[in-house]
Amino acid sequence: MASPLLSLCIPTCARVKLLPTALESALTEAATAPEGVVEVLVSDNGSVDGSADVIREFQARWPALRATRFETNRGYDANYLNCMEEARGEYVWIVGDDDAWAPGSVARMLQELAADPDAVLCAATECDMAMRPTGTRGWFDHPETAPRIWRLRNRADLAAYFDALRYQAGAFAFISVAVIRRRRFLASLENPDGYRQAHQETGYIHVAGMLPFLLAPAVLHWIPEPLILNRIGMDTTGAADPWARGILDLRGWVRIGERFLGDDPVLRNAFMGVLRRNHQDIMVRRMRMGAADDAGRWREARELLLKAGFDPVWVEAADFLYRMYILDIPMSPQLRPAGLCLADLPLAALGARRAALNIPGGLEGLLDAAGLLAALRDSGRFERILVVCAPGGADLLEGFEVLEADPIDFGRDRAFQEHCLARVQAFRPGLYVNADRGRGLQGDLLAARAQAPAALAFRGRSEGLGDALFKVLDRAYALRLEPDGASGTLAAALGLPDLGGRLWPSAPRREEAARILGEAGWDPAHTLAVVGDDPAFCADPGLPAALGRAVAAGATLLGVGGRTSYNRLDPLLEPFAEKAMNLGGALEPAALGALLGLCMGFLGGGTGAVLARCVARPGPA
Repeated sequence: MASPLLSLCIPTCARVKLLPTALESALTEAATAPEGVVEVLVSDNGSVDGSADVIREFQARWPALRATRFETNRGYDANYLNCMEEARGEYVWIVGDDDAWAPGSVARMLQELAADPDAVLCAATECDMAMRPTGTRGWFDHPETAPRIWRLRNRADLAAYFDALRYQAGAFAFISVAVIRRRRFLASLENPDGYRQAHQETGYIHVAGMLPFLLAPAVLHWIPEPLILNRIGMDTTGAADPWARGILDLRGWVRIGERFLGDDPVLRNAFMGVLRRNHQDIMVRRMRMGAADDAGRWREARELLLKAGFDPVWVEAADFLYRMYILDIPMSPQLRPAGLCLADLPLAALGARRAALNIPGGLEGLLDAAGLLAALRDSGRFERILVVCAPGGADLLEGFEVLEADPIDFGRDRAFQEHCLARVQAFRPGLYVNADRGRGLQGDLLAARAQAPAALAFRGRSEGLGDALFKVLDRAYALRLEPDGASGTLAAALGLPDLGGRLWPSAPRREEAARILGEAGWDPAHTLAVVGDDPAFCADPGLPAALGRAVAAGATLLGVGGRTSYNRLDPLLEPFAEKAMNLGGALEPAALGALLGLCMGFLGGGTGAVLARCVARPGPA
């Protein structure tokens, strides 16, 4: 009898309630293929919870179901390898006993295997405990939305592939989404130095076998369709002891990288980069929090984090902040050089190279934060600064990265909310500043996702936010300030000067504004801006006479403001003919600020006046 092309394998251990779903999906999918093309194998790792009875019941219905069993639990790695060794197919698709094959998945995979790849990766549909879909997950830093063939001919190709990954699943750490040429995988584990035995009991035998597999020329196919239903929330080790779960990842990844790539720093860094991007710097904080006051735990975690290439500044900052704010250990009078002189939050922020700021409100909020933004920009410490602000703020924030987030959309649109959270998480700020004195939910959720080692906010909480959730979100901050302080409170907490309105306008905008006035033949020193954003100001019966006195004194009048200001300004400026120009509604905020900065002063109220007070000299009463 010819060997099957594909083996569907389920390694199981004491999952009697979950195993039937996996078995049902495997057998149903196998039945869609021509006879003899697909087989199903289950490997029981010494279960004592009735799993063996479930397997026998399925064999009674499906006699072709093959089963093997260890009498005692030999560990995950042994069970995974047993699937590989007992399978008869040219390719194996090993899926966890808490996951399932999606309808149509085997037909799609057989179509892909016809092209004779060495390995295939697919996407997954994440599901809750009841197997209800919650979303789709791919594995690349910039999502690959079309099928792709990766031809890994040399180490440079493999490094480029690792650099493209965002999740360890793409490096074969998630067994359920990988289909592998069986004999080649087993051959990669057979070498004279006892490698196979050395890497058992690490929980990463699947990655240990795939790295030498990929180091030889290999053809890897990527399928963006989600062919697996992945039940999330099954990481019992991570829930019970986050440190233990994290150390498993670190030990396995570092050990494999050093074993195979110790002589190739470029490729080793690319491999480690997958781990770093998957966990981001949340892992640094999690490992420090999980180690608690156990010095041995933290010593091991710190060594592995550094070997994995996590930023030593983050590692030292996490340790310092934990010791100071959680353990309440006083600072040493002699700061360790290895600690980068992290003495308090301002000095912790010195190590950051990326800053993210949540700025509430519209134009007024941005202008209130202008001094802080200018201080951060002018400090020279930061390679990148991301500002999360209301829509329309990007025009004022030249030289900054901007994420425009309407708080209403953020609160009611889950997809948009996740987009914003993912953007800040991917940015990986070393410093996070929540400038929202009201502590709205948006800023706190962003802080929780950013997990910056240097993070600060004002004291307070969103209305209607439960105690439990508030405690979780509030832990994201290393320092909390009183909300009734001056506008420079945040800058002062970071050891920076408050630079007031120095942020706007930029030099190019000022040149543009000077050109506008120059083309009109007007002298900026004798031009009075009239801001028409406030209806009450424009309706003041004494305003026409005040404008007349200004013109009589030699001033020209420049009408400016938002989109609705033109109609309010038109009847006020019309009597002054050649001495007045109405640009109300014609200018973006940055250009408006530049013009206001050149004028002798301004009259008016509303939003435009807020900007005027930030950039312009006061005008006549």
